[in-house]
Amino acid sequence: MKRICFIGDSHLACINKAWDAGQGDATFFALPGKGIARLEVRDGALASGNPDVARYLARVSGGLERIDASYDAYGLHALHLEIATALGLVRDLRKAGTVSLARFAAAPDYRAALRDAIENSLAVTTLRKLRRITHVPVAVSPAPMPDTLFAALRVRLAQLGAAAPLASLFAEECSLACWSLDATFVPQPPETLAADGLATKAEYVKDAVRFSQEPRKEDIVHMNAQYGAAVVAAMMPALL
Repeated sequence: MKRICFIGDSHLACINKAWDAGQGDATFFALPGKGIARLEVRDGALASGNPDVARYLARVSGGLERIDASYDAYGLHALHLEIATALGLVRDLRKAGTVSLARFAAAPDYRAALRDAIENSLAVTTLRKLRRITHVPVAVSPAPMPDTLFAALRVRLAQLGAAAPLASLFAEECSLACWSLDATFVPQPPETLAADGLATKAEYVKDAVRFSQEPRKEDIVHMNAQYGAAVVAAMMPALL
């Protein structure tokens, strides 16, 4: 049975919740926000000298404070690799008058900005560190975006027939960034996407799960175990 290591942020909780031991022996490492950026390559592993970081890793992983090279495959989830970045760039460049809403996908300025954002995302920078300690299969999946974000912009993009090109361009640039590091980009499962192909259906936010046990009135950012199961199913072919 293969040993799989999952690395992520708070979004990784839905995969952890959905994981079935029959799929393999999985260990989960997560830090909130951009905490994974605090890990560095140390003695053949990704680790931190900060005791608070080490304690959080150990709490999520079941006692392990460092991510070593002993696993058969690695799955990176979320880590600020998200379609929201692509939408934010469209909004910002449109306001600056650099690109039009209907033709942004063909604009060199937009593609360059998107590529730069992806290559400097926490997911890809973590992948670079991981490649310094191991060359086994790695799959990378993006963070889901709730249906409440960029609602007006997404409606306009859909009206202009520009929503699908944006999703395709994002997936293409993510795939290229991962391919350059001998990893596989796994797009968000299509069955979880809203009608415009950009955000996530509201049903996957209900009963959202997180690693933190702190009470929260309403969580519209994280996803549930049903979403986690869909991501696992999409990622497994690249990990086996």
